[in-house]
Amino acid sequence: MAFTHSLKTVNTYTVNGVTAVTLIDTDSQTAGEELNLSESFTDATDALVAFTLDVSQCKAFAIWSVGGNMTVETNSSSSPVDTFALVDGVAVLWSVAQPNTPDNPVTTDITALYVTNTGTAVLHVRSLSDPTV
Repeated sequence: MAFTHSLKTVNTYTVNGVTAVTLIDTDSQTAGEELNLSESFTDATDALVAFTLDVSQCKAFAIWSVGGNMTVETNSSSSPVDTFALVDGVAVLWSVAQPNTPDNPVTTDITALYVTNTGTAVLHVRSLSDPTV
């Protein structure tokens, strides 16, 4: 069984009260392994989340928060490898299939996530990997 993630890049702008949307690119990536996370946090400080990802096998990655801003650190709360300062509803997206996206925001294997937020918000992570070595 294969899993497919699709990314769509759009440009939205407003001039004199009129909003225009321009589709820039749509790409899909398919791979044999999908790992997803949707977890709610309330006033968390370095809350440990069991989540692992082999960056060398990763084909697509998305992380976002809904309900409030959130800081997510990878592998350590005191000396994180990657830090995501998530703004409510704004996703960090990456896929090998989409050439217009920046470099993979995950720079090394993820062994755990540490979440900090105020109020209540839901952390969402979507990842797609090739399980063959």
